[in-house]
Amino acid sequence: MKMNRINYLFLLVVILISFSCQKSIDPIADTPTTPTTPTTITTKYPLALSPNNLLVSIQVPSATFSFANDSYYGIFSSVDSVKVFSDIIYQRFKDNFDFIFIITNNATHLSNQPYGVNFGVSNSVKGTGAAIFKNGWGSTSAKLKSFMFLPYKDAISYGPTLHEICHNWSNYIPKGIFKTIDGNQASLPEIDALDGHWGVASTNGQLGGFDLATLQTLTDAPNHYHAQSGTNTSFGLFANGGNSLAYSPLELYMMGLAPKSEVPDITVFSGITIDANDFFNKGNFFATSKRSLSLDQIITQSGIGERVPDYQSAQKEFRAIVAVVSPTALTTAEWTSYEKSITDFFKKSNDETSLFNFYEATKGRGWIKADQLNLESK
Repeated sequence: MKMNRINYLFLLVVILISFSCQKSIDPIADTPTTPTTPTTITTKYPLALSPNNLLVSIQVPSATFSFANDSYYGIFSSVDSVKVFSDIIYQRFKDNFDFIFIITNNATHLSNQPYGVNFGVSNSVKGTGAAIFKNGWGSTSAKLKSFMFLPYKDAISYGPTLHEICHNWSNYIPKGIFKTIDGNQASLPEIDALDGHWGVASTNGQLGGFDLATLQTLTDAPNHYHAQSGTNTSFGLFANGGNSLAYSPLELYMMGLAPKSEVPDITVFSGITIDANDFFNKGNFFATSKRSLSLDQIITQSGIGERVPDYQSAQKEFRAIVAVVSPTALTTAEWTSYEKSITDFFKKSNDETSLFNFYEATKGRGWIKADQLNLESK
């Protein structure tokens, strides 16, 4: 069994997106083969394919790398910057990717940036609350669903990889069904949880929420409650510990990876107020309203409608490319480390660690193919 081992909350910014149909493809090997020399391709910035065709590196000038690190959203802080990197990838590869992950080659997370960003490119799925759209970035066929920016090298293994992937479908449910609050500014009124997260609800997933089994009504004051996620003393309003937590049933439904029948009733609160210390350290909060909603009630009250395509016909397998942006050529040790992380996270089996890869987090129902990039070359 996987155990929660990461107890920090991820501060993330997200934008919605989608998915489409794809053919079944073979899983990647469990372990990369012995590294050979990376293949370098000429583009605006040098692009190198990893020894085992698992990722690419894009070597940029020091000034460009500094811009990526100094800007809050990294390369997504500039539309022109996003276009540059998109053009580099599509100059070399076919338009077959559902997701593009861009990692800045930093040893640790930078304090001036979120842990991850999902930049939506298109959405064709109905019934999630997200708009149907295509902004045309890079992909000419609407195949590409999102860019995902991860600003440090261990993000694939530890997160927020699972979290950012989930933002392709959740949470965009309107009509104030899910409520949240800024825990650092507790005097502010509650807000609708339309920023992509679950807020104060028994969702207990990658996008926040608590485990219903831990919910308690406290007796020290009226309308005072306690809840938590896993072994943590509290729960996240927008995340629950990186890749240490699998997707919840509601998240799997939104992703097209679970039928409606598997989603339990969700307990939601409103009229929420919290003391930051009382909430983050103890998992306690105040709320004047508590109600339990079935998935059918959520669908009806929010007006999002049934998910189309449904679980039976939804896409289950995806294609991705990981690109590492670095001011210098990657060392042999860095290539090896990145290839190991990618192999473990994208493999179509258990990764034999305490963390979840995508296949495990979806109960073996979903898979993202990220290897054999040489077969995607133009």
